[in-house]
Amino acid sequence: MNRGMFAAQINNGWRLLHKLKLGEKRRETPLYSGIDDSGFRDKSYIEKWQMLYTRHLFDFQLIDGALVQFRVLGDFRKFVLNYVYYDCPYDILTYKDYLKKVVGIDYAEARDYFRQEYEEYIFASNLKKSVTPIRYDFDVDAYEEAVHPSSHVHIGDENKLRIGTEKVWKPISFLLFIVRHCYPEEWKNLVKIQEAEIWAKNVRDNLEEAPFVLESRIDKMEIVLA
Repeated sequence: MNRGMFAAQINNGWRLLHKLKLGEKRRETPLYSGIDDSGFRDKSYIEKWQMLYTRHLFDFQLIDGALVQFRVLGDFRKFVLNYVYYDCPYDILTYKDYLKKVVGIDYAEARDYFRQEYEEYIFASNLKKSVTPIRYDFDVDAYEEAVHPSSHVHIGDENKLRIGTEKVWKPISFLLFIVRHCYPEEWKNLVKIQEAEIWAKNVRDNLEEAPFVLESRIDKMEIVLA
């Protein structure tokens, strides 16, 4: 996957989110290098989300406050992929519902005028009882038999859950996974639209095989995703 294809996938992903009315905000060039030197890994989940949200370190913000990141390192000959869905830890209304139910005005009239007040509302809201962040990683050099597939998905935070995948996921593949499992009502709308079968080719048909998946006797003992 070269960088041009990667960028095109992100553009198409944003178009998909808008079609499903899930996209709230897009950052064209998030400076992810700022994460690596900030002690990010040692922060709590809430602190991580707060930092990413306030510093705009995401590609997409969804209407419910969830954040999505897409990172690629290296070139098309050897690359490392990292996609993350950060479930919003706060139990909040969408911005449009906030305007209607709290401010008493429609979005068509208010537009973005109350964004600052809305952000204050977010940080003053109650926390959810649980969150489900999801991360996809691809790194051939990190492969370890029976422990660390070259291509895999993490579900949840601070656990050892790591599910191998047969294919190398593209950004659209990850977004489709997120919509299917985190936004089932929007998924039902997606499968009805004319482009659904074209999008679905990013689930299996148009993906490359991941190296080392189910090649060893031990690795063949585990269940993997497509």
